[in-house]
Amino acid sequence: MAYLSQKKAKMVLNKILATYPDQKASLDYHSPFEFLIAVMLSAQTTDKAVNKVGPDLFSILKEPADIKHLTVADIENKIKRLGLYHNKAKNIYNLSHMLLDQFDGQVPKTKKELLKLPGIGIKTANVFLAEIYQVPAIAVDTHVERIAKQFKMVSKKATPLQVEEYLEKIVPQTDWIAMHLALITFGRNNLPAKYKDLDPYPFLDNKKP
Repeated sequence: MAYLSQKKAKMVLNKILATYPDQKASLDYHSPFEFLIAVMLSAQTTDKAVNKVGPDLFSILKEPADIKHLTVADIENKIKRLGLYHNKAKNIYNLSHMLLDQFDGQVPKTKKELLKLPGIGIKTANVFLAEIYQVPAIAVDTHVERIAKQFKMVSKKATPLQVEEYLEKIVPQTDWIAMHLALITFGRNNLPAKYKDLDPYPFLDNKKP
């Protein structure tokens, strides 16, 4: 397979960023805790679906301390419209207790500590830190991974971590957060769910994607 050169990959990425500048997170939240839970819930579903169940969930779980009065079943009842809701409810329950027991009820500010929490992986940690604390990162969700692979920037066998490392190598760190959000918007608006190689050349001659 002929991969896109880094020079051309940068041109494609810069065009996407120029087309979708200043994007905002599409998950609704009112606190760092709510955002962390919302990002966790967004796995294998859409932000729109998460926003629909969010008000019900956060009416009973506004902060970690509220978990003392709840069961896993209580959480399941609020998020059962989402995929994988059994596992997600267990993770929310255990995560909330861990925040109380080990972090004084506060969401930690480092990736190392976030990754200790149940249900929190690298992507969720990166998304959280970028949104809440503006820590530079290109979080690789399904949209970002699909873009990198369908434009043949990376191998279709590349892991999300390998995609992250590639993008962070060729994108200036000052643009990481904006690029992550631009790629998500581009992916939602333009890419098919099934893998299909994309022609990069419309992105290289000043045409809009």
